[in-house]
Amino acid sequence: DYQPEEEEDNPGTVLHVSGLNPLTREKDLTTCFSKFGEVLECNLIFDPHTEQSRCFAFVKMQTASQAQEAIHQMHERVFDDRPIKVALNHFLYNFSWSNCACHNFSTSLVTALHR
Repeated sequence: DYQPEEEEDNPGTVLHVSGLNPLTREKDLTTCFSKFGEVLECNLIFDPHTEQSRCFAFVKMQTASQAQEAIHQMHERVFDDRPIKVALNHFLYNFSWSNCACHNFSTSLVTALHR
């Protein structure tokens, strides 16, 4: 079972992007957000049962200033024919990107909310 690492504040580089078009892919997000700086990681979240997009993603920028610029430029803008929301990720920051699946994220979130 997935065990979240010790909770740590988001240093201001991890974005939560929601309201995505189900057809949006990680490469589309990476291309878009790279206009604001280097994208270190981009993880589109999929339902483990249906394998369909959950229509949200996490984008990790290189610096906090790049992340703030991305928020400023992209929040409530239309991307892939859908208005999206872009904000700093206020959930658990220190989760394993390689283990980031819908189930793992939900488990971490429930754990965090019940502390």
